[in-house]
Amino acid sequence: MPGIQAPVGIDGNPKPLPTSTKGNESGLDRDAFMKLMVAQMRYQDPSKPMDGSQFITENAQFTNLELLQKVQQSQADLLSFQSIVLSSGLVGKTVTGVAIDGSTVTGKVDSAQVVAKNGVVTVGGKQIPVTNVTEVR
Repeated sequence: MPGIQAPVGIDGNPKPLPTSTKGNESGLDRDAFMKLMVAQMRYQDPSKPMDGSQFITENAQFTNLELLQKVQQSQADLLSFQSIVLSSGLVGKTVTGVAIDGSTVTGKVDSAQVVAKNGVVTVGGKQIPVTNVTEVR
């Protein structure tokens, strides 16, 4: 099944595609997608009309992509939250891990904080991201 093609006018010359300037990470938001579909329908060759089910299929695929992006963001948020909760649970425990400066540190966790949406523990004045903790005693 072919994807959305650039619209071509009756004269055979390509017509400009609608664009979005909303700053969407995927580069094409729902409004731009719908404008593209309308433009494609408007400039299609009347002797070779596009099958309506193709539009429905393309819209469904775009909707699935949007949903997958939302699931991905939700998972990233959940991972960040788990990191923060884990870091707070390590306060007072002895850990070994690789500090932000690259050194290996072992000692009692003095505090926990959130840095760039991730849990970070402080051991002897050195910050260790929770993802770099290799041992908890």
